[in-house]
Amino acid sequence: MCQQHPDAGRLRLGVGPTWMIAVLDSNAVIGLAKGECLDQVRRLFREVLIPPAVRQEVVEEGRGRAGARELQGALGDWIREEAASAPVPGGGAPGLSAGDH
Repeated sequence: MCQQHPDAGRLRLGVGPTWMIAVLDSNAVIGLAKGECLDQVRRLFREVLIPPAVRQEVVEEGRGRAGARELQGALGDWIREEAASAPVPGGGAPGLSAGDH
């Protein structure tokens, strides 16, 4: 079960910064799914996006692993897949997968 932060009552989930957009990378999706907290993200943000590389890594290459089922179920419902409008300067950090750039 998703562990609540001690300040969760003061943060008032669902009433927070609904003007903000979240872009999740593979590590965020997998970690939140392992903690059974991925669904909490939709209560914090107006819109939740993932790049195509995250779907590829988590859903297709990670079939049967943490995050695959959760992300597949959320895609088209409250998570939207969208390609980046501009490339990451310098191509991102060395050693990261495409889903973590």
